[in-house]
Amino acid sequence: MATTYGKDYVDFDMDFTKHPSHGDLSKVKKSTAINRSIKNLLRTKSNERLFQPDVNNGIGILLFENFSKLTSSRLEKAIRFTIEKYESLRNSVVARAKHLGYRPRSAQGSKAVITLTITPADLPASISIPKNTQFQGDVEGVSYVWCTANSHSVNINANGVYTVASVDLTQGTPTTFRYTANTGDADQKFILPNENTDISTLEVSVQNSASDTETVVYTEATDITTVNASAKVYFIDEVEDGKYEIQFG
Repeated sequence: MATTYGKDYVDFDMDFTKHPSHGDLSKVKKSTAINRSIKNLLRTKSNERLFQPDVNNGIGILLFENFSKLTSSRLEKAIRFTIEKYESLRNSVVARAKHLGYRPRSAQGSKAVITLTITPADLPASISIPKNTQFQGDVEGVSYVWCTANSHSVNINANGVYTVASVDLTQGTPTTFRYTANTGDADQKFILPNENTDISTLEVSVQNSASDTETVVYTEATDITTVNASAKVYFIDEVEDGKYEIQFG
């Protein structure tokens, strides 16, 4: 692993070349040290590291799978898990990404588009499926929870079957977090406590006040030049330990 000296990250050059001036081992610094540290970590298999036999990225078994969106998602999760568990510089990587105006992509659940057929006990005129209705399904012997991305109304067709096509499902379990804003605290932070939050599905709404329960939906700011004092937008950045912070204003 690379080591830290002040704000510089220094590691041995894995080519083990000799420094032309003083003859010691050459070193690599900063982003090069971080990149090499992560690359070496992702190449490590079980029992390859002395005194750290449990370091294993789990990537190797996925490389010969039939490539699909599910395989891509599993590879991404394996890489994120390895970096978060074994790479002590991950927070530094995130900090450097901020300076470049880049936000590392969050964990993302797999997507599926299905045709849904329902067999109810009675014969209602229609069946309502609310947004975030959960389904459980198996993929390659692994059980996953899927949620509807939108609401649907299912009507009985001419054959007496309740069916609806093009139902978008997202893998994962929806979670709601509520915060009470303290306008007197300029340093208040709104941090999402889950590490594997899929921020592509994030929905942010703000209640007018404690007595007025009406809420206003906020959207993520993607172009700073269009933001003004009345814009209903939020900003989101990754912070320590793979979590995300929402900011307003």
